[in-house]
Amino acid sequence: MDVECQAVRERGFELLGLRGIDLSAEGLSVDSDVAVEKDESVIVSIRLPGRRKWIDAEATVTAVEAPATPSARRRLALRFRYVDPDAEPALLDALVDELVGQAT
Repeated sequence: MDVECQAVRERGFELLGLRGIDLSAEGLSVDSDVAVEKDESVIVSIRLPGRRKWIDAEATVTAVEAPATPSARRRLALRFRYVDPDAEPALLDALVDELVGQAT
């Protein structure tokens, strides 16, 4: 599931990306113009489709895919370390809704 998000490097609060790709219960990917190292800490706010509330999470960069061309963006794989416990049910509900929608 692709989502609106704000991914920010914890160190220096530099904006990394505004679109989450392939959201799962474990993490998501973000395309970025910023050079980021593996194992960096990232703060992510995610807006689930059809919902007004943003979900806050902390993540770690687990992989950085280099851009295929000079004009392309690098893809960052982010694995959640922490998801706001009050928002976790909404995340899981949105993922189930997406799976059910794909199955029909």
